Amino acid sequence: MAISKRSNNKKTDNDDESSQPVTWFEKMNQALDNLSENRTSTREENLETIVNLFSCHHVSSHIENRLEEILGLLKKSTSKHGSVKEACLAAKATALTFVNLDDISEGDGDDLYRRILPTLRNSIKDSEEVEIKMNCLQTLALITYTSASEIDIRLVRDYVFDFIETDGADFNVDGLSTNEKDSLMTEALKSYGILFSASFSEGLVDFNVLWDEVEKVMPVHEMLLESSDKDIRIAAGENIALIFEIVHIFTSTDENGEEYSEDEDEIEKPEYDNMYELVRTLKDLSVESSKRRAKSDRAEQKSVFRDIVKSVEENIKPVEELKIGGKIILFRGWGKILILNAFRRVLGQGLQHHLKTNMMLKQIFHYSIGYSRQVIDSDDSGEDEEILSNVDRRHALKSRLIVNSTRSYVTSNVNIPATHKRSFGQPTFITHSNLMKKGEVTPGFTAIEYEKRRSNLMSTLPEDSVVVCLGYGTRYMTNNIFYPFHQNTDFWYLCGFNEPDSALILDIHLHLQYIEKDKSKRGYKQTMFVPPKNAHAELWDGPRTGIQGAKEIFGADEAYESTKFTAYLKHIIGSYKNIFMDSPEKMPTLLSDESAKLIQTGLKIQSILPLSKKVQELRMIKSPSEIEAMKKSGLISAKAFVEAMKWTKPGLTEAQLWAKFDYETRMRGSSMLAYVPVIAGGPNALSLHYVRNDMELKDNDLVLVDCGGEYNGYASDITRTWPVNGRFSDAQKELYQAVLNVNKKCIKLCTESSNLSLHGIHSESVRFMKEELEEIGFNVTGWDLERVLYPHHVGHYLGLDVHDLHGLDRSRKLKQNMVITIEPGIYVPYDDKFPSKYQGIGIRIEDNVVIGKEEPYVLTSNTPKEVVDIEFCCNNH
Repeated sequence: MAISKRSNNKKTDNDDESSQPVTWFEKMNQALDNLSENRTSTREENLETIVNLFSCHHVSSHIENRLEEILGLLKKSTSKHGSVKEACLAAKATALTFVNLDDISEGDGDDLYRRILPTLRNSIKDSEEVEIKMNCLQTLALITYTSASEIDIRLVRDYVFDFIETDGADFNVDGLSTNEKDSLMTEALKSYGILFSASFSEGLVDFNVLWDEVEKVMPVHEMLLESSDKDIRIAAGENIALIFEIVHIFTSTDENGEEYSEDEDEIEKPEYDNMYELVRTLKDLSVESSKRRAKSDRAEQKSVFRDIVKSVEENIKPVEELKIGGKIILFRGWGKILILNAFRRVLGQGLQHHLKTNMMLKQIFHYSIGYSRQVIDSDDSGEDEEILSNVDRRHALKSRLIVNSTRSYVTSNVNIPATHKRSFGQPTFITHSNLMKKGEVTPGFTAIEYEKRRSNLMSTLPEDSVVVCLGYGTRYMTNNIFYPFHQNTDFWYLCGFNEPDSALILDIHLHLQYIEKDKSKRGYKQTMFVPPKNAHAELWDGPRTGIQGAKEIFGADEAYESTKFTAYLKHIIGSYKNIFMDSPEKMPTLLSDESAKLIQTGLKIQSILPLSKKVQELRMIKSPSEIEAMKKSGLISAKAFVEAMKWTKPGLTEAQLWAKFDYETRMRGSSMLAYVPVIAGGPNALSLHYVRNDMELKDNDLVLVDCGGEYNGYASDITRTWPVNGRFSDAQKELYQAVLNVNKKCIKLCTESSNLSLHGIHSESVRFMKEELEEIGFNVTGWDLERVLYPHHVGHYLGLDVHDLHGLDRSRKLKQNMVITIEPGIYVPYDDKFPSKYQGIGIRIEDNVVIGKEEPYVLTSNTPKEVVDIEFCCNNH
């Protein structure tokens, strides 16, 4: 078979495509399959195919299931190569693999990155071939930029600078020629520029950290300006321009990333000690006419250094523009241009295709911090209309290019919007472009959707009404040791703000004296009270979104510090006929004692009406975005269940299985477990909410696991029961199949056309369970069934809360796009009235189901529950 694969692959590459009905996807898979061939030339040939296809096509979805295999083969070709060519191609293919991972979770990307990191570092340090060192260095810088954590970025940045500073003394360069050493130094400088941009361009670190790095690296870069090699001089100069560009951003913008106005004091800008000499050197290089250098070298050097001088001396940023289809894309600033060049060197002519199709590149160049990418795009539904000033539009139209790009300059006072050095108390599209798209307030949920939720709520209220919704405060385990913060889900549903000690007020009263008359076109005014930006507090507890962020990101018409809530509350309690408000579980700590007394007193007034039921009526029917988040949440937990089943064996503890599940969900994108899990081995499963989780898992027992992760705020709630040793006994299998049959019958009833409520499905589940138990030898009364063997309800609502919509009963008829759980169970105590072979066994099978018109949609269908599937997983370690 191996010979046949090689032969077919060779034909596909050489034959005319019209005569070979082989798709590029099939070519790719053939090439990947052949990477393990013994012949070096065969591996080289297939690596060339992979590099070509990965650069010219967006292959993310096509390689998702083979990532570990692909990177394992590329690691082998890089480190245990049969030729220099093979190693270089493998390094480039590695870079292209990471460039194509635009839909992988942050945790998975970081895990893959760390697996490949040692191979690249070892090749850079130990290889005797300059081509291998250069290709691995280029790959290391690019994948660190796209996939590494902040800590890894810093470590790799230091690693590359160590090479620059020591001239590669510890990197096995003694056998290289002077020209080879110069080429390697140029590559190291380019790599350092990428890593410096990754570390500091978003403005999310303290300025002192940045300045320490500047003072460390600038003398070395200045020294390299004197190099006899033109490429080294240019690379060092471009890094210097980048460094001063980022320093300027830090020192000319306020804490919200806005340019200081004329009457505001800028941050005191430290002086670089050797600034005068530096500028003089840069200017000398921009006019150098020495005939000792080649004419072409002199021309290129003068052109680049004139640009560098403009940036360092006058803060004039370069703009490089590309035409891609009908778009003009402007890459503004050295940071973006250097990153663009890095992708260009890896992708080659595939750059344009990836800029159009690859979400990672769109996020980097459209939403990243520090430099703005401006787009003229008639197909952009108006999102980016007016994004260029008239000056910039004329400039863009004047010099469009299709393949080669041009570089022009704009000064800092030209109206090209840019966001600098922003920090918030939660992910935003500005700071987390890997998680969010433009226009989203929280991952997966747009400002439009939040606006619709608030409008829908206000439309259900009488005219003279106000909504007061309080977020939660910080909760403490002991003394000043706090629990992880989890927001009031009604508050989250209405605005998405995820910081403690916050409040939201929605009013439709048009004559408040406390604030100016409502100017909102949406028919109500949104006022938020949030923790203010505070340098000391943020030093200890991390960034806050602040008042301005509440307006810009969360749509508030007005925003104030939390401490001003009391004064506002005093005013509105006597001003409205209908005040909709709930007493919070935990009073926000920044709201004063006076506010607490006001709320408690106000709740006794007849005009105070419960808010939660009004909000939960809206939460009952899930939007497409909510269902998509819950689908992802269910998929993450399903994969964690599979891994937990594979990992289970006698001798493990329940706590270890808990840890395994927690790890697997977080590695796949869950922020946390949605609730304290039940990990119940053997007879522990007879306790419905057993959460001690501290016993050893024993051979021949079952383990019941009720667990689920939370994704983008939405919970999954899944239960599976499986044999600790991987094989059901006959008795276990019989009882398990009985519960599974009930589970599947109940899921079929999860439709609007069934005209049932949750209570109705529960009644049916009791009937189904009685029939199934009688089939395997039980003789049970209604009392024993519903009070002993099956004592809980068949399901509950699911959403932002695990037990969602707690204010709504389970007697209302199910409607399309409601989400519920179906979780029948059987728990046989040690009692002689029940068959002895089943005593001590507890089984529950729980799925999450979207109610459909005629057919249900099971969100957790990827979680194994058939006996054969469970046994396969348990024995497929």
